[in-house]
Amino acid sequence: MTATTTKTAAAATFAAIGPTNTILATGSDVLDEAVALAGQHLRELDRAVSRFRPDSDLTRLAVRARRAPAEAFVSPTFAAYLGAALRVAGLTGGLVD
Repeated sequence: MTATTTKTAAAATFAAIGPTNTILATGSDVLDEAVALAGQHLRELDRAVSRFRPDSDLTRLAVRARRAPAEAFVSPTFAAYLGAALRVAGLTGGLVD
């Protein structure tokens, strides 16, 4: 992690899920917590929807769906992102999905 600070704001960069991520915080006193929260969320997101992980919710559901229509219990993260994707697809007439 590379961190830089100024009097009023702070920033940190870290790698997660491929790209470099940047966190901008309102002050250096909250930067570490913001980085930790972002990192935790990205780890949860990766476990839920990564198409590259054989243990992700998405991959397990896709494997089931190859055989027949599938149902599965999924994480709240997967459900939230699927809901957002369906909403955006509906709002854009399928242009973004």
